[in-house]
Amino acid sequence: MIDSPIHTIKSIIDTHDPVELLEIGAPDDEYDAEIKMIEKRKTELMISEESAREVVREVFEYMFRKGDVSDSKLNQIAVDLHKCFGAFATV
Repeated sequence: MIDSPIHTIKSIIDTHDPVELLEIGAPDDEYDAEIKMIEKRKTELMISEESAREVVREVFEYMFRKGDVSDSKLNQIAVDLHKCFGAFATV
């Protein structure tokens, strides 16, 4: 069974917990708005890791503040998102 794009993005975002809110007990839906914003831009996730990184950075800086997500976490999330969605770019 193939996961929906929203489920895949949620799994990646929640795993990395970009702003470390789940770690301190935030509800499971904490990042749902950000996940929906990223899903709307899923074609950009296919282009490259750098493109995926920019999508994640822009969304989280819009919803939180610049610098709330470390460069390391941005990179990890971008790698995972591009790995999942980049495969569809050649199909």
